[in-house]
Amino acid sequence: SMADDKAKALEAKNRGNASFQAGKHEEAIAAFTEAIQFDPENHILFSNRSAAYASLEQFSKALEDANHCVKLSPQWPKGYSRKGAAFFGLGQFEEALEAYSEGLKIDPNNEQLKQGLQSVHMKLQAQQAAMFHELGKAFSDPNTLTKLALDPRTRDFATQPDFIQKIQQIQQQPEMLGIIMQQDQRVMMAVLALLGVGSGPMEGETASAEQRPAPPEVKEETPKEEPIEELTEEEKADRQRKNEAKQFKEKGSEAYRTRHLEEALECFTKAMELDDK
Repeated sequence: SMADDKAKALEAKNRGNASFQAGKHEEAIAAFTEAIQFDPENHILFSNRSAAYASLEQFSKALEDANHCVKLSPQWPKGYSRKGAAFFGLGQFEEALEAYSEGLKIDPNNEQLKQGLQSVHMKLQAQQAAMFHELGKAFSDPNTLTKLALDPRTRDFATQPDFIQKIQQIQQQPEMLGIIMQQDQRVMMAVLALLGVGSGPMEGETASAEQRPAPPEVKEETPKEEPIEELTEEEKADRQRKNEAKQFKEKGSEAYRTRHLEEALECFTKAMELDDK
């Protein structure tokens, strides 16, 4: 009977939870799978099995269960937390951000979701820092200026005193690269030249213009603590800009992860410009 099935599901679920607590994740998965056979509409079972898969770093399966959980119970915040964690484990940070934000629309004060969101932001910042560190190293070669004087993309300005001064500043303070690059298109070109991005001066340019992705569309804001406040036009524009900057950072991270350095650089630079306004 249905009551029997529910009882069997509950018994298997409790066994699964005990195994999970004891760190026996395979056993937990087996028990939750059994429970699901008796109670296939129970979103909590999919959530629990998702957590067990994630603990074993089987993130694709964790994501499948998290998606099913959210489908069964779209108003239950924890499902979005499972989904965010699975995407995070897969290295799909943009999607993780979206999942956590989705959940926060339903439950703006949910600690687990807020922490998830925070961890994604930290990951994105770390990637950005890593990229600039890597770029800074490209400048530290003593032959940098010679290389730039020979490269067709940079030779026209490689001997200009103010340009040389900026390169020397970056060599002394690699952390300044991002800021200087933003202010000076020549430094941006130098970075691309040193990284060996693009082939020739023109040819590389035209190719990258066609392949350049459309700027990301701005997604809705994550709800904040307070009730919806009336924003001035200026605050609205500011929020919109910050949001766009966030989009560019996410895109930049993705590009950096897949070693599309030119695109990554472009995205991070746009993000910085937006952040600075």
